[in-house]
Amino acid sequence: MGGEDITVRHPRVLPRTAGMTRRTVLEDELLRQSRKARRAMEDSYGLEDYSDQQPVLSIDPVCGMEVDEGAAKYKTTYWGQTYFFCSEECEHRFNENPSHYAGQQR
Repeated sequence: MGGEDITVRHPRVLPRTAGMTRRTVLEDELLRQSRKARRAMEDSYGLEDYSDQQPVLSIDPVCGMEVDEGAAKYKTTYWGQTYFFCSEECEHRFNENPSHYAGQQR
């Protein structure tokens, strides 16, 4: 009995567990429970949209104006960070000296 699997024997063996080892039955049960939990979670959290549909706003680092990220015509990426601008002029000023404006909050 040192480490070997033992066949499950029960007077009322369910057809799906007949001939399965105890370890296999336990693994099967864990898998079944995890699938059930995942389905319950999907039912609870699903793919429903709970957002408030409000625009995501960023601050233009040059002038300090709020900019809707979804509608922004002017944006640039500097060191992996995306910056959004209210106008072409602000974007141009940022690109001339990005280290001056990057990370700066107004």
